[in-house]
Amino acid sequence: MQKYYKNGEFKAWRCTITIGRDDMGKLKRKSFYGKTKLDAIKKKDEAVKEHYIIFNPCDNVTLPKLPPKKEIQIFTVEEEITFIKSLINHRNRALFILVLGTGLRIGEVVALKWSDINFKNCELKVQRTFKRVHLINNESSSNKTAIIEQQPKTVNSIRTVNIPSNIIEELRRHKTRQLEEKLKAGETYIDNNLVFPNEIGQPTDTRNLTRSYARALKKANIPYKNFHAMRHTFATRLFERKVDLPAVQKLLGHSSIKITSDIYTHVLPDVKVKAVDTLNDLFADL
Repeated sequence: MQKYYKNGEFKAWRCTITIGRDDMGKLKRKSFYGKTKLDAIKKKDEAVKEHYIIFNPCDNVTLPKLPPKKEIQIFTVEEEITFIKSLINHRNRALFILVLGTGLRIGEVVALKWSDINFKNCELKVQRTFKRVHLINNESSSNKTAIIEQQPKTVNSIRTVNIPSNIIEELRRHKTRQLEEKLKAGETYIDNNLVFPNEIGQPTDTRNLTRSYARALKKANIPYKNFHAMRHTFATRLFERKVDLPAVQKLLGHSSIKITSDIYTHVLPDVKVKAVDTLNDLFADL
């Protein structure tokens, strides 16, 4: 439970079943709530092993019910085309197009370095991710955060992803614009070799990026969909083009094929119907 408490904020010996239940209720209301994480917290017995407490107050707590899964958001083909066309001269044009064409997670795309891009082979390597974390200070109650570099989400998330050739050309143009931005910033620019840094070369704050994305959607008169919708749209377009499940799993970096299947279970039936419909010409004379 250390992840969810500031050091020294709560005395272990004061833990009770009621407190354990209340804390799990709080987790349920937060976006990172999930059965796996609650199970992990419930089974934390380190305090018992270290004799800070004589029993784990979470042992007898009934886990709150998981909220129903939200339906994933996907752009229609028309919306996707409209969005891309609306990005002319937009600073994040190349970033948004790359996500639509590769399905990268937001933390993965902002952590890309130019050394990860292979222009000749039209591919990129996902080797790191950026994440904003809270900084814990025992002597202060301040709520400071910082962007840190981490390993990708799972072992499978470390992957090589092919890039459509048209997007490779977009990246070349983006690199030229970035050099112009660097010259304009002068000495304030710190070159971290990032593909999509902020205006002075530092890691892009994903909060600012999602705001920029929302404004771009509004300008294009497209109903709001979360940033992750671009990743879901990438996968959906692949399924619509009859790319098989294992290939999509590898491109997305999912840890198992079951995860891919579970997420896109509503898409697969439609794809199967369209695939079978292509056989109609064989039976045209029936």
